[in-house]
Amino acid sequence: MELLFKRWKSQGKIDQSRSGKPWRVLCEIYAKLLAMVVQQWVVLASWGTAAARSWWKAARKVRQHALHLASVLGKVGALRQVLRLLQRCLQRCPRLNKRRKRPATFQLLLQPNIVQRWS
Repeated sequence: MELLFKRWKSQGKIDQSRSGKPWRVLCEIYAKLLAMVVQQWVVLASWGTAAARSWWKAARKVRQHALHLASVLGKVGALRQVLRLLQRCLQRCPRLNKRRKRPATFQLLLQPNIVQRWS
């Protein structure tokens, strides 16, 4: 949970506001949290548990299509088409580079026989 909120804070700028008015700040926080939930849902629905792909690049791709996604929210057929388009775009997102010196967690989980020295 902590890592998820950390990602949302850095990607969605949840902790930043351009206003000093408390109600505006609260409304902005709720809107950003809602956007991050939708972004997370779209990435998960498109990928499932693809650990070897770049979440940062996928999230950026979803944000690029955010207005398109928001414009079809009331139309089920059009929403399906936009989600399919996003899914195709996300399937082309690059994979993470494998690290030899300090393997990523997904690499360690896929190859449990690797002995890791902790420094």
